[in-house]
Amino acid sequence: MAEILSGVKIAGKEQEIYAALEKGMAAVSECITREAHHECIGKLHVYVLGTAQESFIREKFPFWKEVRRNNVSVFCVREGSLKKIASMIRQAVKGDP
Repeated sequence: MAEILSGVKIAGKEQEIYAALEKGMAAVSECITREAHHECIGKLHVYVLGTAQESFIREKFPFWKEVRRNNVSVFCVREGSLKKIASMIRQAVKGDP
């Protein structure tokens, strides 16, 4: 069975987020102010593209607040660092049967 996510990219710019999504990866970044208006519960965001990736993140990390932005799903993360969040996602992908 193919992996839900092909990897995780720590992104510093909006273009890096889109490049990661095009490759089937999740992107992790600090909140970018041009994003859809929402009540951000944290300073970090996880971006995924597609229903399967969205469901995977929602199942593995139910405490992350989901915010939708067009066809990209954005999850606000309350605590942690970019590296820690990326590591958590990588571990979840490895542990997924």
